Order: sequence, then structure tokens, then C-alpha cells
Amino acid sequence: MRSTPPRLLFAWLSSLVLCLWFGLAHADTHRTAEAHGAPEGGEDRLTARLWATPSEGAWRIGLELVPSPGWHVYWRNAGDTGLPPKVAWGLEGSDAAPEMGPLAWPAPEAFYDREIDLLSYGYARPVLLVSEARFPDDATAVVADVEALVCAHVCLPARFALRAPLSPAPAEVVARFDAESARVPLPSEAVGVSVRLVEPVATNAEGQLRARLRVEPCGSAEDCDWRAADGSFPFFPYASEAADWRASAATPVADGRAGAFEIALVGEPLDESALAPHPAGVLSLVDASGTPRSVEIDLREVPVATATALPAASDPTPGGLGEWLRALLLGWVGGLILNLMPCVLPVLAIKLAGLAQLAQGSHHEHRRHAAAYMAGIGLSMLALALVVLALRSAGHAVGWGFQLQEPGFLVAVSCLLVAFALNLFGGFEILVDTSRLSAIGSNAPGAGRSFFDGLLAVALATPCSAPFLGTAVGFAFASSAPVIITIFLSIGLGLATPFLLAAAFPGWARRMPRSGPWMSDLRGFLAFALLLTVVWLLWILGRASGPEAVIATLMLLVAVAFVGFLLGLLQRRGVSVSAAVFAVAMIAVTTAGIGAIDLTPQSRAEPEAPAIESALPYSADAVSASLAEGRPVFVYFTADWCVTCKVNEKGVLADPSLAETLSQLDYVVYRADWTRRDDRIRGALAALGKAGVPVYALYAPGAAAPRLLPELLTRDGLRTALREVAGAAPRS
Repeated sequence: MRSTPPRLLFAWLSSLVLCLWFGLAHADTHRTAEAHGAPEGGEDRLTARLWATPSEGAWRIGLELVPSPGWHVYWRNAGDTGLPPKVAWGLEGSDAAPEMGPLAWPAPEAFYDREIDLLSYGYARPVLLVSEARFPDDATAVVADVEALVCAHVCLPARFALRAPLSPAPAEVVARFDAESARVPLPSEAVGVSVRLVEPVATNAEGQLRARLRVEPCGSAEDCDWRAADGSFPFFPYASEAADWRASAATPVADGRAGAFEIALVGEPLDESALAPHPAGVLSLVDASGTPRSVEIDLREVPVATATALPAASDPTPGGLGEWLRALLLGWVGGLILNLMPCVLPVLAIKLAGLAQLAQGSHHEHRRHAAAYMAGIGLSMLALALVVLALRSAGHAVGWGFQLQEPGFLVAVSCLLVAFALNLFGGFEILVDTSRLSAIGSNAPGAGRSFFDGLLAVALATPCSAPFLGTAVGFAFASSAPVIITIFLSIGLGLATPFLLAAAFPGWARRMPRSGPWMSDLRGFLAFALLLTVVWLLWILGRASGPEAVIATLMLLVAVAFVGFLLGLLQRRGVSVSAAVFAVAMIAVTTAGIGAIDLTPQSRAEPEAPAIESALPYSADAVSASLAEGRPVFVYFTADWCVTCKVNEKGVLADPSLAETLSQLDYVVYRADWTRRDDRIRGALAALGKAGVPVYALYAPGAAAPRLLPELLTRDGLRTALREVAGAAPRS
């Protein structure tokens, strides 16, 4: 038997209490066209009106609910808490029952409480609920008994006894009906909106329902300007006995028509005996002027997208086997070049120094260390791929380097690097079985150390988006699980290749200087390189969580160093401390420290000054507005933790002569800062076919797609591209 989710239990209990409250409320027996209710603080918080107007041989009956400012009423599906309005209809002057059609509900808005994870749907503005009706000729008025709930800091019930005469309404009332009808969702096919299931409804291992929807607001139209409405909840599901659905924010897609986007749907099963839990509801869109346009969809009637769906096992990639092999090659080349990035060089230097110690060893020992190093890298890349798959299945959007957007990860890696540095300084040794290494010296590193070096190399490599790597990772994130895993492993293979080659060809290692006292000096220099990396990580942490978090982390690093010192002290006194004991001690101290540090972003430092002084904060709407003015646009996607980004900014983008070039060519520059997780920026990267930073995009007014520049910029190359794109832009 499936347990009830806590937020559903809360909603059920609150609904029960509210129903009892309604039953105790007193109804006003005097019927009027307008009534007030839900008193609080000496003021009525909800007003209700009843209107009637003839319409082509029938009647339009409208129930208007007007909440006070700051208050809201509920939609037909109230969501996790609340109750929708209820209406009981009647007639005056006739004993016959009225023939009332269903209420037409305008598109709602979302009300989300993050602290208790409750999501509700309703209206904070006046709303007119309209019903088409037919009445007998002897009827003189329509009456309605209305129950409604209005909420803000508290929820208040209200009951109204309303009456509207069956006579022609004033012109302003007719206009009100006409205006409200434009806010009622239309069937998607009626307005040309294309809706497809990219991933059909399925149940995951946790018992949750999953689906992914692709929407092309313009369908096949060429002159349409509709797009997804702004906000975190673009899809409002109808109430269902089978499942409670939620939708993610809209994510733009690059391979669809203008304005195309995808929405991930997550559902909690409610009744397994109910009909198939395919969601139906309202999709919120807007046009170029920002006017809301909403459509109704029912996923039972939506086809599964064959051309854009996640590929089947027989065709494991969106572009076929050729594209998959190309992505594997690009991943390997990108991983190979990662070894040249500043964040990876310290680890690679450590490994090459280790090879120097192994120069007189056997081929077997070389292969053993190479296999351990590759195993560490492969295990790390596999873990990253599984994390990506888990986050994606949970409806989250992720990109390359996403772990450096998490303050907890920054603290953990800093602790690891300090421990490694202390080891290189000789504060303690990671003891392994050296009986097999007697032939190559008592001070040679063990294969276990090679394994951990592989783990560290991946932890430091992922923020670097080397040339070729962005394309491969972008392809992976848009593909199925097997493709993601294989491409991540190809990147790991590229990262490990230099060490594998050195181990496969011992002559390379033998040409290196022989081991000796100089190795202790080299270890010290490498330890300082690791500490410089810690400084970089702490700087990123300060940008994310503020100086208080940095101070607390420095105290934790001192504790980590002290634990390492104590272990070394025990070793120097003849006590054998194994690698397992070392790992447990360090993990315990680090975990306790991370739990005690406040890593929330409330105290985040002010954003770093942009490399280009004229750069504006990025938003898709701002870019569209600039292009509509006929001006070319330069968008650079960056992050504080991206070393390649900072190299480009200091060496190319900060050049004063570039600012002159941009001004002469009338460019508008936007800076998309992805230091912390931002679904808007991640969606923009996905629309460009990228999964990480840096990305540099040049937009020309009227162009079908932007021009993407290489990840490593040069001054001459950037200026040439700027002139070419600006020259292609029509001048007003």
C-alpha cells in the first residue's frame, strides 16, 4: 500500500477543516446581485456579484469574485490546499430546474509556499466565471448559492445568496463578459499550438509518474509570436483521481520552431484503480506584447513525438550512430585537452612525478598504476553521469560543471585538497601494502594513491569546458541514459590518456629524472599548487555564500589539517594508520563541518564587475527587444568557477579597444552569469546546444540562429566575428 505524501495529507486535512467551517457558516437569506463576505479586521475580504445577459437564444450567467488586494480565491483545481468555489443554481418564477452549462474558468496563477512545499492555483485578481444556460420562459431571475474560500495570511470561508434578474444587462456588463471570455483557455488545436509527448507517461523506481511535453506555440504558422509565459509553473493540471501532477519551468529547445519549449511533468499516484493518469490542464502562453494566451491540453489525446523523442535502443542517439561516434570522439579530445587546463595541471604534475619514481619499475607496476588512475577517473565520470540522470529524472535541469554551483561541494573538495597538500608536505602518509613495491623503493606511491588522484582529477576538471567538450556534453544531455554514460566515459578516457600512454611506453618515464631528494622538493611545490586551488575554491564559495561561509570553511580546513597532523604524529611514533582509517577520519570531520556551516546564499557577495563595462544582465526578453530595435547582440555566458571564462575575460573581453569596437558596431552586450544555478540561463544554453560555460553567441537581427564562437577566444578572431555579424545585420 502506497504511503500518502505529506503535502497531500496536509491538503486533505485542511480541506476537511474547511468543509466543516463552511457547514457552520451562516447564509444570508436575503438575495442581492452583489454581496460581501469573509470579514477580517473589520473589512470584508471577498465580494461576489451575479450577472445575466442574453446571448443568441440563451443566457450567459457570470459569477464574479473580487478578493481584496493581497488575497486570492481558488481555481477549479485548488492544488495542494484550499477549495474551489462551489455554486448551486436555481430559478425564480419557475419550478423547472435550470439547464446550466459548465463554468468556464480563466487561466489561473500559481501560489507556492517553498517552506512547506505547497502549491495552489487561483486568482488574486477579480475573476468572472461564466456559464451558458437555458431557462423556461416563465423564469424571472436566476439565483445562486455560492461557497468560496479567500486566503492570504489566513483562509476565510464565505457564503453568498445571489440573484440576477433575467433582463438585458447594461453595456458595461456585456463588455465585461466579452473581455473575460478572451481569458478562457481554448483547445490547443483550435489556435494552432502544437503539443507532443517527448517522453510518454511512465513510472520510475520511486513510484512517481514522469512525462515530458514539447510545445511549439506557433505550430506551423510563420508570423506567430507566442511563447511560454514567464514563471516557474507554466502548466496548471486539472484535478484527477489518478494522480497529483506538477510541472517544471519551461525549457527552450533549439531544434524546434520559434518559441518551442519543453516541460517536465512529475506526478504522485493517488488511486491505482483509477483510469490512466494522463494529465490534462491549461498551458500558459503570452504573445509579443505580453498579453496572456492560454490553451487547454489533454495528454490522452497528445501524440508521442517520434522525430524528437528519446531514441530507442536500436537507434541510441538523436542523430544516429554517426553523430554518436562523433560525440564520443569530441568527448575524448575534450577530455585530452582538459589536462592542459589550470585546474587539472596540478594533479597531472603529481602523476608524472609519480611516474618518475616508477621509472625503474616493471611493466606490471606501470600498468597497475595506470589501471588504478583510469579506474578512479572512470568511476568519477560514471558517478557524474548517474547524478545527471537522477536530477534529470527528478525534473531538474543540469549542465557541465553544475556541482561547482553547490557550496557544499566546494567545501568538501577544499577539505580534500588540504588533506592532499598536507600529505605532500610529509605531514602523514597514506599507507598501502608496499610488499609488492620493494623493488622500486620504499617511498614509491601505491596504486591506491593513483586511484584517488583519478577521483581528484575529475573533481577539478569538470568546471573547465575545453574546446570540443561543450558539443559532446550538450549532445549527451539531450540523449538517452546509455548515451550520457558512454560520452562521460569517453571524456574520462581522454583525461586519462596522457598517463596511460606514459605507462604503456615506459621509455617515456625512464627519460625523466631519476628519483632522489629532489622529489621531496617537488612534492612541496605541488602541495602549494593544490593550496592555490583551495584559494580559488574559497573565492567561488565567497561569491556564492558570502564571507561568513568562507571564514567558517577556513576553520574547518584548520580542523582537517589538525586531524592529518595527529595521524602523522601517530605514524611517526610507530602506530600504523591505514588509508581506511585516514579516509574515515577525514570524512567524519568534513561532514560534521559542512553540516555546521551556513551555506545558504542570503549573504552572497555583490556580483563581480563585468569584463565588458557596458554589459547588461542577461534575459531572453531583453535580447529579443534589442534585436527588435535592429541592433546586433553579443551574449557571453560565464561563471566565477569557470577558469576558461576568466582567462578569456582578462585576456580578451576586458581589452579597452574591444569596447570601442562594440560601440562602433552598435552592439548590445549581455552577461549571463551562471555562477549559481539559474534555470533561465541553463535553458538558454540548452537552446544553443550547450551544457556548460563559456559560451559566446553573436545575434544579428533577422538571423535564423546566432553565431557561436570558440570556447577559447582571441582578440583578432572576436573582432572579425563581430564585424561579420554586424555587417549581416540590416540597418534601420
